[in-house]
Amino acid sequence: QFWRGFWRIPMYQKHKQMLAGDSYTGKNLPIQAGLSLIFYGSLLIIPPFAFITLMLLYLTNLPLGLYSLKKEKTMLILAPALASLRSLAGTLGAAWGFLTYGL
Repeated sequence: QFWRGFWRIPMYQKHKQMLAGDSYTGKNLPIQAGLSLIFYGSLLIIPPFAFITLMLLYLTNLPLGLYSLKKEKTMLILAPALASLRSLAGTLGAAWGFLTYGL
């Protein structure tokens, strides 16, 4: 996911209309990216706020857990946690891409 986030930056340079989301990423991407950025920033400045932000990021992925619950009960907790880690990795990649390519 880091590299997917990284390569999205040059793609957004060519297709700025995709910044608002697309059929693959959906409309939650900007929200999750913002929460991820706040999480990383607050880790350095206000660590307790980082925990709150991480919980908000987890809640944005809760619908995935509810969907996955149909197949496996443990996925109610595990799926949103993994999706949140995915968002954090993608945001780091996008930040690296932004430093490399700009926007």
